[in-house]
Amino acid sequence: MPCLGSFWAAIWGTGLFELTLDRRGMDVKGTATLGGVPASLEWREAFSGDGVLSRYHARATVTEAQRQALGIVLPATQPPLATGDFKADVTVVREAGDRTTLDARLDLSPQALSLAALDWYKAPGASASARLLGRFTPGRATVDVNLTAEPGLELKVMVALDPETRAVRRLEVERAAVGQTWLTGAVDLTGPVPAFLVSDGVLDLEPVLKYRKTLPKDDPDTLPALTIDAGLRAVRMGERRVLERVSASLGRTNTHWRTALIRGTVQGGPPLSLTLGPSGEERAFSLVTEDGGAALRGLDVIDSLGGGALRVEGVIDDAGLARGRIDMTDFRLTQAPVLARLLSVAGLTGILDALAGPGIGFSVLRAPFVYKDPDLVLKDARAYGMALGLSARGTINLETDTLALEGTLAPAYAINRLVGQIPLVGQALVGGEGEGLIGVTYSVNGTLDDPRVGVNPLSALTPGFLRGIFGLFEGPAQQTAEPPLGGGQ
Repeated sequence: MPCLGSFWAAIWGTGLFELTLDRRGMDVKGTATLGGVPASLEWREAFSGDGVLSRYHARATVTEAQRQALGIVLPATQPPLATGDFKADVTVVREAGDRTTLDARLDLSPQALSLAALDWYKAPGASASARLLGRFTPGRATVDVNLTAEPGLELKVMVALDPETRAVRRLEVERAAVGQTWLTGAVDLTGPVPAFLVSDGVLDLEPVLKYRKTLPKDDPDTLPALTIDAGLRAVRMGERRVLERVSASLGRTNTHWRTALIRGTVQGGPPLSLTLGPSGEERAFSLVTEDGGAALRGLDVIDSLGGGALRVEGVIDDAGLARGRIDMTDFRLTQAPVLARLLSVAGLTGILDALAGPGIGFSVLRAPFVYKDPDLVLKDARAYGMALGLSARGTINLETDTLALEGTLAPAYAINRLVGQIPLVGQALVGGEGEGLIGVTYSVNGTLDDPRVGVNPLSALTPGFLRGIFGLFEGPAQQTAEPPLGGGQ
């Protein structure tokens, strides 16, 4: 904090003052320009005593240009974090023993405030204020920050500074709240990367996920290298996508998330775990849950699956391309509109009735895939049960909810498979692995809500070794074993 001489030199000639002087001290009142900002000033300087030595009290309205001139530079965002003027009422007290206190009250109501990634905005005139209480001694420096703004923004944090350099070392967060998010924890800035420690709270990621969809595809990930260790009551990703009792440990470089171990319970469903870690030049990932149907339903991914142990494993390269496989066992499929339309067109009414009723049971699903946002490419995915076997390959665009798939339906899969096990004859009749004596080739294109379904009815009458001949007359797209990454139109 400035001494008498340096402070007087800073304001000399910048305003008009009333000076009162006696044996005990000096009082100065008037107007001055502090850091380029016109302000009203009251200054008390004691000439003796072991209590308060100096007291400075300034009031000012700070414009946006003046804020930047003062060196208060906010991160560049669109829209900006803050625009417009704010009012400041600041008191600094210097005491004996080299102790200094700061009390700054800011009226932010005139400003427009924005946290676009959290879908939070404050219009000019809406209530907003901040108070900063600083305490500075030779061995300790802290600032308590209390910020509130309508609608529903609250921040209570203690900032610990280096006593010598005044660099921020640690933030103790009593409460940070906006929208449906509230968090308690700390941020440690003394290590090689910032370390976020979240001890309690609820995290609402829905506005963040929506915001990211508005960014250009080539928009760089601007998050710095950091680590996160969190214990949360819930993580919300949508109205029906909630993980409860979440523990998470994550680490990232300046470009991507490098490690993760996340455990939680799907709301109204089973436990779920996700891991991510280095695997040579790539990153390996794994998603595991004992009840895939309930987990996917609880996360609002799909409502038509029941039961089934689910495991998704794969690797991600530095370009963000993921390759892996989905495995699921002992599950039932009910009320699946795309499959229902396919069964109807194929004339498999008995299986269609089961789908509308108790569902179709499957013993195994195995689906190799490649994913590059937004396209999920299935590569010879297969599922089978007693009543039905099917294969699929093609592309699903997860951004536009469109698909281009083709494959084979094999009703009475168990009988088909039994025929295929007859020595010599079976292999000739059913063709290659996964084929059957009776089967229907199909294609599905268009939107998930209203797909176009095509079936080759003659394929249902031909054994496996003739189906390959019919394939010669199909279009080029149906002969592509591995569809290229691209829009699923």
